Amino acid sequence: MFGLVKPLDNRDGIKSGNNSIPLWVSLMLAFILWFTACNPENKPPIVTRALPAPTKVPENTIRLANGYWPPYNGSDLPHGGCDSWVIEEAFALQGIKVEYDYFPWVRSLSLSKNGDWDGTPAWADSPEFRKQYFISAEPTTIQEWVFFYRKDQPFIWQTLEDLAGKRVGLTTGYVYSDAFDGLKQKETVTFIESSSDAANLEMLLAGRIDVFAMERNVGHYLIQTLFDEETQALLVASPNSFSQFNTHLLLSRAIPKNEERMAAFNLGMQQLRGSGRYAEIMQHCNPE
Repeated sequence: MFGLVKPLDNRDGIKSGNNSIPLWVSLMLAFILWFTACNPENKPPIVTRALPAPTKVPENTIRLANGYWPPYNGSDLPHGGCDSWVIEEAFALQGIKVEYDYFPWVRSLSLSKNGDWDGTPAWADSPEFRKQYFISAEPTTIQEWVFFYRKDQPFIWQTLEDLAGKRVGLTTGYVYSDAFDGLKQKETVTFIESSSDAANLEMLLAGRIDVFAMERNVGHYLIQTLFDEETQALLVASPNSFSQFNTHLLLSRAIPKNEERMAAFNLGMQQLRGSGRYAEIMQHCNPE
């Protein structure tokens, strides 16, 4: 639409009356006129830059959605807790790096089920899970459920029938397998649920319950974390357990390469146990 202004007189400029405009000025004015016509809103020209490639997880890295169950699992624990530590080292023996992030347990299961995350640790080996996950051949930890009681009010027991007449503290939302089903039907035991493990320990100290059903190492960890040494000495755990829970690593079937990864993990676990390293890590789970 607009062309460059052609000099009317000589190569040095355009004459307008008695004034002479240098050629470079005329060229600049022409460019401004052309740019204004083609870009009426006076927007700066768009500069196209190459966007950085999206971050990819390296092939030798596996991402696991973890939860909080100290001393076995927790973001504030060394190596994420001893259960997480075992998984980390078993994979490392096979050249695979583990990355953890921490969520509520139900959320971790949901994220891994659909393959948003590769898997999740510390779950039971069940027929339902086997439909959706590859499950480790060996348990990563073996957890013992026991009764905590006051040292000045000892509870010695051989069978669960010895709980008759006792007030037993349970934590809302926990699954205690079927250990107490028979006692609940007979109604010989009073079961009292509290919202948290800490609340149950406080009730035990206050004498509002007689015993508290809890995983041994988790209970000891909480006692040492929540109370001073004098109070810690008031609470003890029974030497015998009423239930055992074997935790397993779950890897989502929604991710095909997880089958190969699980095979590698199973081999790493064998090596970890055979070397004695597994037993060394498990010592960190027992804060007694």
